[in-house]
Amino acid sequence: PNVDMTGWVKDNSASQIFDESGLSQQELNNGLSSILDLINISNPKDGSRLYVAETSQAGWFKYNIERASENDSGTVFFGWERIDFDHINFDMFGMDDTGEIACDDLLIKAFAASKSLNKPVKNNKGTYLVNGSTAITIGFDYDLNGTVFKCGADFTGLFAIDGGIQTVRHNSSSELVTLLKTQLELSAGDAVLPALSNNAMIDNSYIKIFTTQPFYNYRGDIKNRVELNRVLKKGQLLSPFYFAFNSTYVSHVDVQPVATRDFCGSGLTIDETLLNHDVMLVTINDGNAFRLKNFRFIDNLSSAIGITKDRIVISPNAHDIEI
Repeated sequence: PNVDMTGWVKDNSASQIFDESGLSQQELNNGLSSILDLINISNPKDGSRLYVAETSQAGWFKYNIERASENDSGTVFFGWERIDFDHINFDMFGMDDTGEIACDDLLIKAFAASKSLNKPVKNNKGTYLVNGSTAITIGFDYDLNGTVFKCGADFTGLFAIDGGIQTVRHNSSSELVTLLKTQLELSAGDAVLPALSNNAMIDNSYIKIFTTQPFYNYRGDIKNRVELNRVLKKGQLLSPFYFAFNSTYVSHVDVQPVATRDFCGSGLTIDETLLNHDVMLVTINDGNAFRLKNFRFIDNLSSAIGITKDRIVISPNAHDIEI
């Protein structure tokens, strides 16, 4: 193997190369047998590279002294950073793929690493038991075709597909709302906010305009008008107003910038057979340009009469979603 020996010292008397824990050149050539052997190396030199040949978590690692206290159980082990990989899989984190041992915590770490490193999760085999109460957040692209997440009877968590694009609220005294209120009346069919024609404040953004204008009754409750749209540039709207719009009623505006890339996911499969309580399984949150396919939900008993299982819930701050 092409092992960078920087940081290792040579013992001339034995014509061997050792690290401070006594590993020989031959042992280094063969690769370490486990992650435990890697993290047990004492005082490794910053920048050292080593190969771990262990079946499930095999790979190249480079020591980064600035991360000596970090351990996510898959991509960094007390300073040893995994290198030369283009995607995350669950073997890297040593997860049980038989569906017998709960792996919620490791899944959370794996998806967190995916988001942090901007590397997709690609795992196309195995059954993984989830039985916790904490949301498992998927924050970057994924390909999970062939993977099954089996919910244990006590599972009360969920899978949260999250684009990570925050929505900013502009209140009644904000510059944006003040400007919009000068617009006064717009006609049905209008597709531009002239008040913004010289203002690029919310160019290329999804907007939700809240008003104090009573609009309709829903089960006896009066609902005020809310307008959802997308500003292309300088007040140009993607969709025209269906009804005349009086901007003096505007109370506040939520703004979310358009994503710079699509969020692509495929193959999220959830076995809900053991669940006999109300549960929300998947949410889509905080972002836009979601391109998601091949959701699968498995129930081999169908005996939970009266149980509410919300399989896919889309939050108000998620836009432009293709499923």
